Amino acid sequence: MTAEKNPDLQISDEKRLELLFDEWKVVIETQMHFNDMIMRVRATGVTLGEPKVLGMTTLIRDSVGKPGRAKRYLWFFYGLVFFVGAIFLVSILLGFVPPPS
Repeated sequence: MTAEKNPDLQISDEKRLELLFDEWKVVIETQMHFNDMIMRVRATGVTLGEPKVLGMTTLIRDSVGKPGRAKRYLWFFYGLVFFVGAIFLVSILLGFVPPPS
């Protein structure tokens, strides 16, 4: 039923403006909430990410050691990345569709 046919469904301009303003406030509060969440995630990521990277580089440096060993690790890593990438590429080109859950 439309507002033209039923006078009970008609809303005054003041009420409509009030509802619109309330909706606008909820939208702004939601935006502020998500902006706050994003800032917290960024701050946590920077705080926790830097020591991780420094720790990983130290572990890699200590485990690799001599230049001969470093070359083998490097080729193994590149080979692994190439192999996994080739598997993903083949599955995409073949149109792999995961089974329904």
